[in-house]
Amino acid sequence: MNNINISELSKKFDKKLVVEIVIIVVLLAIAVWLYLNGALNKSSDTGAYAPPGNCLILPQEYCNQGITTTYLGHEAVAFNLPDNTPIYTPFNAGYIDGTPEGMNPSIMKLGISDTSSYVVVVGRHMPYFESGVAVYEGEFLGVTTEDPTFSVFSEELDANLVIYFVEYDLDTLF
Repeated sequence: MNNINISELSKKFDKKLVVEIVIIVVLLAIAVWLYLNGALNKSSDTGAYAPPGNCLILPQEYCNQGITTTYLGHEAVAFNLPDNTPIYTPFNAGYIDGTPEGMNPSIMKLGISDTSSYVVVVGRHMPYFESGVAVYEGEFLGVTTEDPTFSVFSEELDANLVIYFVEYDLDTLF
């Protein structure tokens, strides 16, 4: 009969166990690194879109591209964004589609809870929600779209999205 040396078997088992532990630790370190760098934070709502930047409503690369202007008598910020740029909810709000039937541009109104204040987003975009729902900070609102018939802004204002703040007298609305 063959004699099995227990100490040799034990050394072989110990080496295999150490290799397995090292592999597990390396894989765990890679997973933590991916998580901390945002690679695992893909929301099903936003797909592969960039997350909101410090301006909260657009990806970071577009936050500083806005120009101040006046739109319909309101101080506003205008952007000229590429097609398919995501738009996010900058705060918890009520979403109201203010677009007149069959009209262009789209008008999104984001009502600030318990106030008569709204942020209005006007432009070439496709909303993701039905009017009258609650939306939450950082939530995907929609994307910009290319529409050659869009002519809400003057030729001097090279923009396809305008954002402004407005106060409504709620007594006159109801």
